[in-house]
Amino acid sequence: MSGSFLNHVRLIAFLLFRMGKGKKTVSEISLRGAAWLSAPGLQHVLSLLDARQGCTRIVGGAVRDALSGRPVTDIDLATSLLPHDVIERSVFCGLKVISTGLSHGIVTLLHEGRTYEVATLRRDVTTDGRHARVVFTKDWLEDARRRDFTINALYVDIHGDIFDPLGGYEDIISGYVRFIGDAAERICEDYLRILRFFRFSAKYGRGALDRSGLQACIEARHGIQRLSANRVGRELLYLLRVPVPESVLLKISETDILQGILCGVVHSVLLRAYFSIERMYKFEIDPFRRLLVLSCAIAGDAQRVGKRLALSRAESIRLAAGSEGYERLSALMDDSCWMKIFYRCGIETYRDLVVMAWVRGVEKESSHWYRIFCLPETWQIPVFPWSGADLVACGILPGPYIGHLLSRLEAMWIQEGFPDNAEHLQRIFLKTSGKMKRISEGDN
Repeated sequence: MSGSFLNHVRLIAFLLFRMGKGKKTVSEISLRGAAWLSAPGLQHVLSLLDARQGCTRIVGGAVRDALSGRPVTDIDLATSLLPHDVIERSVFCGLKVISTGLSHGIVTLLHEGRTYEVATLRRDVTTDGRHARVVFTKDWLEDARRRDFTINALYVDIHGDIFDPLGGYEDIISGYVRFIGDAAERICEDYLRILRFFRFSAKYGRGALDRSGLQACIEARHGIQRLSANRVGRELLYLLRVPVPESVLLKISETDILQGILCGVVHSVLLRAYFSIERMYKFEIDPFRRLLVLSCAIAGDAQRVGKRLALSRAESIRLAAGSEGYERLSALMDDSCWMKIFYRCGIETYRDLVVMAWVRGVEKESSHWYRIFCLPETWQIPVFPWSGADLVACGILPGPYIGHLLSRLEAMWIQEGFPDNAEHLQRIFLKTSGKMKRISEGDN
């Protein structure tokens, strides 16, 4: 059964539960028999951590995604065992151990090519909006209460039975993302939860955002400035990877939260136009193209955004390339002009430039722009017909002159439409090399 069908079934079951018909308690909900849970590798890790005695359960994303009909990817475990016990048992059984966050009780285990993050049950003692000091506990409810959202405070044991102390299952079924306890308190513990609230609402929510959660995010928005650029950038890109985050992103831009994150102008109208194009032509999701449309009008914007979000050099270069020169492009240009741009830029930047011109263009006929966008599928970039070795074979002495001549030849070859006819190529060569020779003699 598809995830969409399962979601509908679960929603109906939840509505009946609310109406008092076909009442189903959370203790009756089970993931018994789920293929991912029955995997031998996971069962082995759970067994060595005393899961059958109730010491260890799967927590968070894996449970949330399984219950909402989505594929399970990362698997995190919560345990009442202390970190040194987890390490000792794992090493004894031959598992590789990575001490990723011992001060927070987190140990990563590597087994059969898969990683499992194991966290000892804990509660926060002090927080500063970025980090927390914790103490370990054996109380599962205490561990649940320190988490961010109810849909992330779900646990499943080795048999597939669900432990849901805070009503997360009901929120999954109803498409409701809400903070655990007081939203303002949860946010002050870690300001990244502002962005996480919007990301989870975009991915799992249906209908309006939780009002108290949204208000708390707006009031605490300046706390985002206290977070590292790397954490903010990673979380924003997670949000931009969600298939349909349009309404949530537009809501964030209305509240000035996005402006604060990007430290500049947010082009929400253009982003709405791009989402419309994305839906109409079923484009693959590209978070960087969405970010480009949202935040970059000039190359200077790309530099600022790249620094603010701690993007890699290649990612920052991509944003800069896509935000420079698009204003001179038009859907009325002939194909030869677009071929030259494609040849010079490569497919990624070419399509970035097309989209930037498309969402801002005065030509409203999308089919023209779509044909231009699809040019790389119908026209293959030709191979430049000369190399330095070819020029040396023609009697030209090695040196700087070779590089200058190749650049001139390429410019002329592009200008004349990428010819491959031998006679045409010879004419370009003789014309260009003769001109270069005169320039060289003039310099002397």
